[in-house]
Amino acid sequence: MKNSIGMLLMLCLYIHTATAQESKFTFGVVSPEDLKMMSYEKDTTANALILYERGDASIKKDQYDHLQLFYTYTVRIKIFNDKAFDEADIEIPLHKSLESKSKEKFVEAQAIAINPDRSVSRLSKNDIYTENYSPSTDLVKFTIPNITEGTIIDYTYTTKSPFFFNFVPWFFQSHLPKLHSEYHTSIPGNYVYNIKFVGPLALSDKNEKLVDDCLYYQGVGSAQCVASDYVINDIPAFKSEDYMISKYNYISSLIYELKQVHNFDGSKTGFTRSWKDADKEFKTDDIGRQSKKDGYFKKLIPDTMAKSPSDLNTAKELYYWLQKELTSTGVDGLFRNADVKDVFENKAGTNTELNLILLNFLKAKGYEANIMLLADRKRNLPTKLYPVISEFNAMVVKLDLDEKSYLLDVSDKSLQFGFIKFEHLNGYGRVMDFDKGSYWYDIDTKDMYSVWNMQIYFNLSEDVAKVREVTKGYFSADKRSELKNKDLENYLEKIENDYDKNSNAVVENYSHKNIDNPEGPVSEQYDLVINFDSDEIYLDPFIQKIFFTNPFKLEDRTYPVDFGFPFNYQYNIIIDPGDEYEIVSYPDDKSFTIDGLGVTYNYNWKVLSNQLHLVMNLEVLSSYFPTKYYQTLKKLMNDVVILQNKQPVHLKRKTGITTESTEGN
Repeated sequence: MKNSIGMLLMLCLYIHTATAQESKFTFGVVSPEDLKMMSYEKDTTANALILYERGDASIKKDQYDHLQLFYTYTVRIKIFNDKAFDEADIEIPLHKSLESKSKEKFVEAQAIAINPDRSVSRLSKNDIYTENYSPSTDLVKFTIPNITEGTIIDYTYTTKSPFFFNFVPWFFQSHLPKLHSEYHTSIPGNYVYNIKFVGPLALSDKNEKLVDDCLYYQGVGSAQCVASDYVINDIPAFKSEDYMISKYNYISSLIYELKQVHNFDGSKTGFTRSWKDADKEFKTDDIGRQSKKDGYFKKLIPDTMAKSPSDLNTAKELYYWLQKELTSTGVDGLFRNADVKDVFENKAGTNTELNLILLNFLKAKGYEANIMLLADRKRNLPTKLYPVISEFNAMVVKLDLDEKSYLLDVSDKSLQFGFIKFEHLNGYGRVMDFDKGSYWYDIDTKDMYSVWNMQIYFNLSEDVAKVREVTKGYFSADKRSELKNKDLENYLEKIENDYDKNSNAVVENYSHKNIDNPEGPVSEQYDLVINFDSDEIYLDPFIQKIFFTNPFKLEDRTYPVDFGFPFNYQYNIIIDPGDEYEIVSYPDDKSFTIDGLGVTYNYNWKVLSNQLHLVMNLEVLSSYFPTKYYQTLKKLMNDVVILQNKQPVHLKRKTGITTESTEGN
């Protein structure tokens, strides 16, 4: 992470002077060279290129003398091909307070499209509309008309906000490459922000200066402003890939958080607190209060569990009982104004509410259990420097028993005891221990080891492959969800099509076990009927594949690989050619290891009693790999894909043996 956090700045502690040159830009005026451009030589895969981007954010008074955070965004985008036409579909989020009537407001927007033939289309005000996206967010939407390959689009919009806590962040990197990006801010000196510069890119230019009397209230006082300019040129696109946490942990950006306000009367309002202060507040907040209902739930523990010792078996019994009793509404996130008593009576609630019920039952039974706050993998990792509760959006339960800790989430019926949702495997969380004080806790996934095992017996004499698939851990959780939420006929059809897109393979005699038992491995058995009637057979032995394509395709990945949990993929395959066929060739053996990180790949063939046996094993005991291992992992995955998709077993009919149809001719 040392390359991810470039610096931590505190506004107003120092003023660094430099000369920040603003790029020349006139809205709607483009050069012939830009119109003719149809690709970007530094990134020929780019579907579009940001030629210019600027943000302006300032805290100032509006026409009603109310202090507002004004923000104007301006951008020029060159469209290379039709894959980038959606760059003309604009969405502007406006945040609303759930506790008051305060909300952000849209002020104005302009947009123009200039095509290679110099024809021009402009956005009409009538084409701008607002959608009530959620209780906390509105979306202003518009589409820039008449886009074609080679079009340049300019658009700009302005919003104003009464919310100053999170000053508008600026993301220098995005999914598109940029020639130039600049951000200009004006912040009254009495508003003190922590400013975090994230990402690997260095600023091309920066300037900060003081502006006198930028904010004035008659008879009250005035404030200086710090005017800041930040510039980066020639910015590569950030290219997301599989097995990563949120890109916002890695892209070059400026993130702001309000630390303190110096009021005109001389008082100070602090916003950055210690965790000790946050613990006190959280203890009396909604979640804190709802976590202290164990006295009520004690009388609701079923008699058999109430009389059992408070050991691991009883904890599991209690967990699985609640898992069956309760149903999630599918809503994650922390909440306000809820009552876990009512939720339990209704047997349905948000994920947080259900886990608070689990917490109260565990405490009522005498277990040591606490709330653990999390941010999911789509969000930034929470800062450890100071408490920011808004960075968390999920809650699980941490159970401490017999010198071992278990993380529990009762909201997902597919999860086994000791597992939390995959999307919550995001580094660490904050355990809210109201008696001893809160603390950071790393999510240790070594006990979340997951196994996928495929056993296949190909009997060419009977035109059938007998298959047994066994999954454990997260693989079994995924399998349970898939089987419960998908029609069985469609599920079996997918197996057939994955193996043979011409639908010549047919699944018969399908059965499964432990779909409703999260504690046990999911086991599936079926026959896959395949027509092997040919003089030469090129047999694909992998009925289900780990990877159809290599998940790692980048030339250079600038962020780590995060699988989430340790895993093991296993194949045990027997090919029995019978009396009719003989084995001509099969792929070479392969082995691969990454020393010190628990990565092992073995691919071994043997001929025993005229049968061909394959044992394939891919084990990854580390879930996290720094960037220096990317090329190694890329090569490993490439070998796995080639051996599973492009290396069939070659068999041919023995000399002198004919089919019935041949004998009849």
